Amino acid sequence: MKKELSFVLNYALNKGFQIHPDAFKILDDITDVKKLEKIIKEIVKEKTRQKKYQINQNDLETYLGIKDDPNLQSDLKVLSDPTEKITSGEGVKGYNAMFSSRFNKLKRIVSDRPESKKIKSIAVVKSKLQKEWEVEKDVYVCGLLTTRNAERNITKLVLEDPSGSIEGIIFDEELQKTAGTLLIDQFVIARVASAKNSGLMIKDLILPDLPEQKINKSESEVYAVFLSDLHIGSKYFMEDELVEFVKWISSPDPVARKVRFVLIGGDMVDGVGIYPNQNKELVCQTIEEQLQKAEDLLDKI
Repeated sequence: MKKELSFVLNYALNKGFQIHPDAFKILDDITDVKKLEKIIKEIVKEKTRQKKYQINQNDLETYLGIKDDPNLQSDLKVLSDPTEKITSGEGVKGYNAMFSSRFNKLKRIVSDRPESKKIKSIAVVKSKLQKEWEVEKDVYVCGLLTTRNAERNITKLVLEDPSGSIEGIIFDEELQKTAGTLLIDQFVIARVASAKNSGLMIKDLILPDLPEQKINKSESEVYAVFLSDLHIGSKYFMEDELVEFVKWISSPDPVARKVRFVLIGGDMVDGVGIYPNQNKELVCQTIEEQLQKAEDLLDKI
C-alpha cells in the first residue's frame, strides 16, 4: 500500500469511518497527494454531517465526477448562444446603452396598462415645471429609481428615463410605506402633480405586473443557483465567500450534487470607467484582468 494512501486511510479510520473495499481501487489510482488528502477530508466532513460512517465506491465516484446520480436529469440542449453578440459596455456610452435597453424592455412590459397611454417623458414634465406651468392631472412618468430619501414626514424619489431625471415628493403615509419597499434601479410608474415651489408631488406609484406563466418542471429534482453582483476586480469583491461557495458546490454535499446550473445575473466583474475615480476602488485595472480572474475562480467548479 502506498504511503500516501495509508495516511488517508488512517485519517478516515481515526475519525471512526469504515472504507468499503471497492473504494480502495479508486483511491489507489489517485497519484496527487494533496488531492488525495483533500478528497478524503471533505468526504469525511460531509458524511460526518450526515451521520453516515462508511465511505464507499459511490461516494468517491460522485465526488470525483466519475459518476452522476442516475436519478438526476443530465441532458442539456442549447437553444441559443449569445456569446458572440456580447460586448463590453465601458464608459458613459456603454452605460447609456445599457440603461436605455433596460428602460425600454421594462416599459414594454407595462405597455398594455391603461396608464401607459398617459405617460410623459421626464423632460416634458420637467420643462413645464421650469416654466411654472401647472402639470395637468393624471400625468404619469416612468423611470428607474436612482435615489430614495426619507426625511421627516416625507419621502423623496428620483426617477430617471432616457430624457433625464426628476425628483418627486411623497406626502401620503401609506404611499411612503410602498416607496420604502422599492429597490434602487427598480422600474416605477408614478402619477404626479404640481407642488409648491415648482416641485413635483407623487400621488401614486404603480409597479409593473409580471405576466403569469405556466410553471415548467424538471422530470427529476435538479437545482439551479442564481448569483449576481459579484463585482470581481473591485476591492469590495467578497472573494473569500465566493471561494467557499465554489468549495461547497464541488463537494459531495447531497444538495450540491443536485446543482446542474449556476447562473450569474449581472455585474460579474466590476467594469472599468463606469463612474468617476472607479480606478481607486479596483484591484484589477482592466476588463481583461477582471475576466481572467473570474475565469480562474469559476473554473474550479
